[in-house]
Amino acid sequence: MTTDDADLIQSLISESDDPLSPRRLTLLKLPEDAIERGELTIDDRGKPIALLDPWGSPYHLWIDSNEDGALTNPDPATGCTIRLGAIAVSPGPDAELSTWEDNVTSWH
Repeated sequence: MTTDDADLIQSLISESDDPLSPRRLTLLKLPEDAIERGELTIDDRGKPIALLDPWGSPYHLWIDSNEDGALTNPDPATGCTIRLGAIAVSPGPDAELSTWEDNVTSWH
């Protein structure tokens, strides 16, 4: 199954009844003022389209879609496997995902 960013974000932040959230769980709780704080961007219809880090860049998400319990570490310097179902990375203050020195990761 493929999806766009908006559908994935909607599935993460709501208890929606859709194929991306079969257990109807809210996986990501955002503060009520997330839009005002610039952490969540919505379109004209109020549909979420981007989750942003404190520097205004979108988060990058990797999800274990084959459910083998492993993800390849996106940091090329490590080359290790991450034993999690999902990970997220903020590109940090320089807004460049390729410079890992300042990136903020969910697994460290």
